[in-house]
Amino acid sequence: MYEGKIIKFYREKTKLTQQQLGEGICSDTHVSKIEKRDDRLLSRNHLAVF
Repeated sequence: MYEGKIIKFYREKTKLTQQQLGEGICSDTHVSKIEKRDDRLLSRNHLAVF
């Protein structure tokens, strides 16, 4: 399973929106792109925060 799919799974399980998940970290657009597996946007720093 890819990291983006894992993030999306737990985000939906906890009933968070992309905006809520990214608050103080990144934009909801960025979260969306991460969940869709845009590797250029997923850094180790973001992964550690999520």
